[in-house]
Formats: sequence, structure tokens, C-alpha cells
Amino acid sequence: MVAEAAKAICERVDTSNFRKPVVLFNTLSWDRNDPVRLSDGTWRDDVTIPAGGWTVIDASAQKPVQEAMFSASEDHRQLENRFWRLCLDEQGRLVELYDKLNGRQVLREGAVANEWQVLEDRPLAHDAWDIDLHYQQYPLPGPRCVSIKPVEQTTARLAVELNWQMPLINKDMQSTISQQIVLYANSPRIDFETKAHWHDHHQLLKVAFPVNIRATEATYNIQFGHLKRPTHWNTSWDLARFEVCAHQFVDLSEHGYGVSLLNDCKYGHDVHEGVIRLTCIKSPQSPDPLADQGYHEFTYSLLPHAGTFQEAGVIQTAAELKVPVIALESLPSSGKLPLNWSFVKCDSPSVIVDTVKLAEDGDGMILRLYESYGSHVKAKLSLPRHPDSARVVNLLEDPSDNNVKMKCEGPDISMELRPFQIVTLRLKGQLF
Repeated sequence: MVAEAAKAICERVDTSNFRKPVVLFNTLSWDRNDPVRLSDGTWRDDVTIPAGGWTVIDASAQKPVQEAMFSASEDHRQLENRFWRLCLDEQGRLVELYDKLNGRQVLREGAVANEWQVLEDRPLAHDAWDIDLHYQQYPLPGPRCVSIKPVEQTTARLAVELNWQMPLINKDMQSTISQQIVLYANSPRIDFETKAHWHDHHQLLKVAFPVNIRATEATYNIQFGHLKRPTHWNTSWDLARFEVCAHQFVDLSEHGYGVSLLNDCKYGHDVHEGVIRLTCIKSPQSPDPLADQGYHEFTYSLLPHAGTFQEAGVIQTAAELKVPVIALESLPSSGKLPLNWSFVKCDSPSVIVDTVKLAEDGDGMILRLYESYGSHVKAKLSLPRHPDSARVVNLLEDPSDNNVKMKCEGPDISMELRPFQIVTLRLKGQLF
């Protein structure tokens, strides 16, 4: 549906002045300028795409020449950009990650990070659903790194590919992992683009990051907000929460500094005594004997930051990893739609417009938004046109005041939100 809608818009945008037009769509509710991959494999990091809208670029135009933004050693185990200096050991693990902007070592002294950990996973019940704490007593041999090689270095990004092999169990069914570690010229995100061919059973694959952070609680992203869980096992209640489900990121912060681990599709985490781990593959055999077998593709990203994760924009960066820009090539043609357009924009970074859709009864348009920082905030939504009416409704789209203080002035809607408050609006009128 999204692809069809984007294609329909492309056909109506005026691209007559471009030789090779590409329409970039931003479905998030803030302006974004993160790196964009075009269909020819090139990257652009010099474009700002309006919130909830699109912009047009000419793919045939040469990007301004920039000075070298990266450096790498001959064996490609030492990589550097203006944000980070990182070093890999012979097994492809991080042995150093230095924050150049804040003058700080991110990893715990003497520890290795981005380390694959394999553990035997045989829960007492519910093989495909449960993870029992006793799995940590049964570590298994992990994968062996067989190659480290460069694969990309442009003005936008630097990528090094690492390949691992699991211990050979069946010569025709050996599990392998391939990963590109990516640094960007203009983004502090460190991406780990991972592909795995998995053929083992009852093995839990985790990746670990021991970080130089002292904190008794970690923060986990959930739908419409976030929650905190202890990083210690002082009580039976703490112990029972050894594995936590989270959506787009987990963050471990002390005063003034923190480390976030973002992901695009993996939701099991555990954080214990300064070690952040992401569960990547489970491979049970009941009720499906072939569960998790075969090809996996996922990306996780490390984002150390100064200040709180709210101040550092971790919520937005995690959403950008999860929801990439849509880039569609178009033919030069005349159209009635402008080159740059935004449907909805909010002046508060803590307020996120999560949903834009037609009302279920066909009468108007639905906007669902929420406060994401956990704070009281005043926010203003800006629409392209003055709505005929704007009314607060509940999740069933029936009228409800929901204790929302709201005021409409022209195309702007001002409101006050409580921490994590969800607000659903029904808009009527010609908004496009």
C-alpha cells in the first residue's frame, strides 16, 4: 500500500527540470537528513526531507567533493571518522571504541564488544516462547572469524565486511554470519548490517556490548513510550526480569553520558552489570522443527551519546533506522504537486505523530500522536491547510475530550500533553 501510494505521488510531482529525478519520501513526523541509499547503490547525506512529505533530487547531479572523512589501517581493523575511533581484534570484535567528540572510552576496560555469544537454549516448557535463566550456565563455542575486508568507502560512508563460521556440525549445513560495520560521514550511528545463514538448533545467539557506564536501570523503548528495568538481580522480582522485550532501542545511561543499542527487527534484550545484549536468533524445534532455520537479515546500531537519550535524539534516530527513507526514481514530467511538501510537522521533538490514515467510517482523516519523552509539553502541529474541523476522539475514533487542551488557529493546532499521553484527532476538510 505504501509503495503504491508513493508511486502515485511520484507521477504527479513536477520533475520536468530534472534529468534523473528521484523522489524521497519521509513518513516520519520530523525533518530528516540521515543517509539515503538510492537504487543505483549510491548514498546521499546532503538532503533534508520534510516531515511527513517528500522532496526531489537529481541523481545525475554530482555531489560536491568533500575532503576525506574516514581513515582505515591496512588490515582494516582500525577505522575512524569524525565521531569515533574503533579497533577490531582478529575475531572481528571491538576492543576499542573512542568517542572523539566527548573524549571518552565507550567500552569497559579490557572488554570486547560486538561479541557473538552462543548458549544452549532448552527451556523447561514452551520451547519456542520461553527463555529460562539457566541458559547462561551453558555457553557453547561461538563463531570463528574467517575474513575482514573493505567493501565500501565513499564520501558518505565506510564499510568493512566480517565473516564468521559456526563450529561444523554438518558439512552441508554450517551456520555462517556475514556483517558490515558501517561508519557515516555525517551521522554518529554505527551500523552493524548482518546476514546469517542459520542451521543449528536449541542455540541462542546473542551479541554483547560491555560498556563503561554505571547505572542501576536501563531504559527500554515500547510502543508510545519507554519503561525502565533494573540492571541488577538483587530481588526475585529483579531476577525474573532477566530478558526484556523492547522495540526500537535499549539505553543505558549515567549522568551526562549513555549508550543506546538500536535495532530494526530484533526485540529481546538483557542488560546486566553494564553489559548490553541483543538476542538475535533462538532456533527452537517445538512446535516447528525448522524454526529460525535458514536466512536472517537484520541491522543493529550502536549510538553512544552525551546527555540523556531524549536530548541526544535517540528516539528519532532509532525510528530512522527502523523506517528508512523511500527513494523512487521517476521520469521527468510535468505535474501539479510541488518539489517539496510536508503534510504535518510538530514544533516539539518530544511529540511524535505515529499514525496518519483515513477514518474507519470514511469521514475525515485520523492523526494519532503521543508524548515520547515522559514530560509535560506544549506542542503545535502545522498542517498544509486549515481543517474545517479538528476534534479529539478515542482509539475507536468516537468523540472524546481525553482532557486535552487544544486550540486551532488557521492550519496550526496547539495543545498541551501529559507524559506519554496519546492523542487521536479526527480532521475534516480539504487538507491536500
